[in-house]
Amino acid sequence: MAKPWEENYSSGDTIVAPAVEVTAKAPWEESYVQQQAPLGERLGRQAGLTGRYIAESAAGLADIVGSPVRAALNLALPQSMQISTLTQAASNLPLPKPETKTERLVGDVSKAVASTGLTAGIGGLAQPVSQFGKGVQQVLTSNLPTQLASAIGGGSASGLARESGAGVLGQVAAGLAGSLAGAGVVKPTAVAPSTQQLQNAPRDKVLKEAQKAGYVALPSDVGAGRTARTLETVSGKFKAEELASARNQQVTNNLARKYLGLNEETPLTSETLDSLRERAGTVYQQASELPAGKVAETTTKSLATGGKQTEPVFKSGAQLIEEIKLARDDARSAWKAFNFGTDKPTQARNAALAADNRVTALEAQLETLAKQNNQPELLNQLKRARQEIAKIYTVDKATNPITGMVDAKVIGKQLDKNVPISGDLALAGKFAKTFPRVNKPVAETPNPFSIYDVIGASYGAGATNPLILGLPLARVGSRYAMESPAFQQRFVQPQYQPITQPFIPYQGILNTEEQ
Repeated sequence: MAKPWEENYSSGDTIVAPAVEVTAKAPWEESYVQQQAPLGERLGRQAGLTGRYIAESAAGLADIVGSPVRAALNLALPQSMQISTLTQAASNLPLPKPETKTERLVGDVSKAVASTGLTAGIGGLAQPVSQFGKGVQQVLTSNLPTQLASAIGGGSASGLARESGAGVLGQVAAGLAGSLAGAGVVKPTAVAPSTQQLQNAPRDKVLKEAQKAGYVALPSDVGAGRTARTLETVSGKFKAEELASARNQQVTNNLARKYLGLNEETPLTSETLDSLRERAGTVYQQASELPAGKVAETTTKSLATGGKQTEPVFKSGAQLIEEIKLARDDARSAWKAFNFGTDKPTQARNAALAADNRVTALEAQLETLAKQNNQPELLNQLKRARQEIAKIYTVDKATNPITGMVDAKVIGKQLDKNVPISGDLALAGKFAKTFPRVNKPVAETPNPFSIYDVIGASYGAGATNPLILGLPLARVGSRYAMESPAFQQRFVQPQYQPITQPFIPYQGILNTEEQ
C-alpha cells in the first residue's frame, strides 16, 4: 500500500525538488566563517584591512590634489585611455576587502582618522610661503583632538547613510552633521579669551568675590547659560529681583558689621554706632587737656586801610574737641538728609560736603596743637582714632536711620569719591555698583508670592487643574533654587566663546561613495 506521500507517485514520474527562496544573510551570518577562522588568519585579515584603509586614505588625499589635472587630461584623451583615480587603483590592491556592514563602517571611520593623521603630518612638514598657505597649514595641523573626534563622527555618519541607501549628497550631508557633532564633543582648543571676556574681567572678578561672600546675582545680569536664564524667566523678573535684593541686604549688613568688628547679632542702630565712636575717641579725652596754642590763621580785610591782615587763631584742646564733636554731628545729619531725605539733592550734597570739610579742618588743627606740645605718641593715637571713626562714619552715612539697613549703593557712591574704604565693605559697594538690580533697598524679607502667583493658584484651584495650580509653586521654587549657593556657583556664571584655533569639519565628508 502506498504511503500518503506516495499516492500520486508512479515509477515513471520525475521528482522535482520544491523551489527554495534564497534570502540575504544577516551581517552576523556573513562574518560567521571569518569568526571561525584561526586567530592568525583573522589577525592577518585585520592587518590587511588596515593597510587598505591607509592606502585608500592616502590615495583619496592625492586625488583631491590631482583631480583638476586628471579631469583636464580625460577631456582630451579617448575613452580607452581615460585615467582612473588613485582611489580606484588602491581599491584593486591585493588586500582584503570589507565584506560585512560592520567592517565597512569600521573602514569608514578608519579612513577618516587615517586621512586626518596624514593631512596633519603633511601640513606639519610643509613650509608654506604665502599667507594663504600658512592659513591652510594651520587648519590642517591645529586642533588635532577635535579633528580626530570630527573624523570619527563624520566617518560614522556618512557610512551609516551609505548603508541606508543614501546617495553622494546624502552622505555628504550626514558626514558634515557627524563632523560637527564630533567637534561639539571635543571642542577646539582655546588660544585666547574673547574681547567680551577681557572687557568684563573687572565685573567677573567682583561677581566671583561677591558670590563667595554670599551675594546672589541674576543669570541675565552675568550672561549665564540657557538653563539659568530659563529658570529666571519662570521665576518672574520683579519678584526674583526683590527676593535677591532681600538676601543681598542681609549680606551687606553682615559685611558692615564685620568691617566694624561687630558680630552678626549686633543691631546697626544709632546707639551701637555712637558706642563705637565713644570707644574709638577715648584718646580725645587726653587731647582735651592740651593748652591753648596757635592752630591756624585767619585773613580779614582791614577797615582802616582797606588791605588784608592776618590774625592768629588760638584754641585749646578742650575747645577743639567740642567743635569737632559738633561738626561731626552736623556732617552726620547732612549726609542722612542727602542719602535718605527729601531735600534737593544738590543742596543737601553741598551741605554735607561743607560739613565734612569743617571736620577735616578741625582735626588738622588738633594735630597741629599736639605737635606744638611735642606729643608724638598722642599725635599717632589721634591719627589711628581718626581712621577708626572714619570707618564708623562711612557705615553710618550708608545706614538708613529708620530701618537700620546699610545701603550698599551709598557705599558705592563713596568709593566713587575716593573715600578710603577697604575689605568687605568695599566689596559691598562694588557689587551694588555692578549689579544694581539685586541691590534695591529692602526693609525686610518680602512675600515670596507675587500677585500673578496668587491669581494663577486661585484659577487653578477653581478649574481643578493640577498643572495650573502647580505653576505658582514652580515659580516660587525656582526663585529660591536660583538663589541657592550651589546653583549660583554652578550656573550663574558668565559664558563666553573664546578665540580658538581655526577648524573646518572636512574629515567626515571625504569618503563618500557612489551606490
